[in-house]
Amino acid sequence: MKNFIHVNIIIRKMSNRKYSKNKKAQAAEREVETQNRFSDFIKENKKMFTVIAAIIIAIILISVSLEFNVFKDNSTNSVSIPNPFPWGSFVKISDNNFSSQIHFYWISWYGCPIGAANSWGLYLALQEHIPSISNDITLHTSDPYDSAPGEPGLIFNGPVSNGNYYFSSYYMYNEYHNATAAGTSIPSNQLVSVGLNEVNSTEPSFISSMIYTIQTQTASQTSTSGRPIAPIGASGYHLVTTLIITGPNGAYYMQGPAFNLADLTTNPSVASQYLNSPTYESYVLSPGSVNSNVKNIAVITDYMAEINTFVGDVS
Repeated sequence: MKNFIHVNIIIRKMSNRKYSKNKKAQAAEREVETQNRFSDFIKENKKMFTVIAAIIIAIILISVSLEFNVFKDNSTNSVSIPNPFPWGSFVKISDNNFSSQIHFYWISWYGCPIGAANSWGLYLALQEHIPSISNDITLHTSDPYDSAPGEPGLIFNGPVSNGNYYFSSYYMYNEYHNATAAGTSIPSNQLVSVGLNEVNSTEPSFISSMIYTIQTQTASQTSTSGRPIAPIGASGYHLVTTLIITGPNGAYYMQGPAFNLADLTTNPSVASQYLNSPTYESYVLSPGSVNSNVKNIAVITDYMAEINTFVGDVS
């Protein structure tokens, strides 16, 4: 009897193993059949999937473009962009204020001769509204290898405010515009795109949108072929120094030099000499004292007066 039970158990185990093997074989067959069906489905609907993929890619590209190209507050702040866009003069691009304060946005790069030249008039205007700006500056000279080398100017070190007036600065590139301000190297044909990403990561969205639209998508007054001032992907181009002022009188945008740089360009050795000079320091803090070899005070004060006409009063 025991032997019979033992044999019966063995037979059941063998039967179970056989059944288990059959189940595994059937599962494997179903898996293969499913894969074949899926493969056939893909082949039969290849065109449809291609269209869907194209739509997804288009949506992604449009989203990236909108990140820069669309003024996020456009529903409340209408914007008008002239084409071609002027070079070296203020343009009123909106009747509305993009900020609750009067806000100066200064976007430049450390070695920019235009930024250096324009910094003086901007500093004088800011000093009238935010006196503490005098504690926020560093004397500097522009890229010694630029076409206007060694231009003496001011670096603005951080945001300052007095409650009603607010100033912020951001420097996209290093002294030689071949790297970010943090020192990350940038290929020549990526200066514009990297600059846009730098600005977009630090400034309000409408600032990066303005710069993207005006500098990379709008013909520049300086171009005879209708090319923007900073075409994306073009070797040798970079974003240019920009001042945006937004307040109760509207929003104003300026790119390029506020005056002829020849009025200010000086020998780099002379500029270096004055940078470390008490006289030069005195000029920074007391603009009435100026050495004619270094600066032309008239063009600077004209620029300062122009800025003040746009600012408005919220005091």
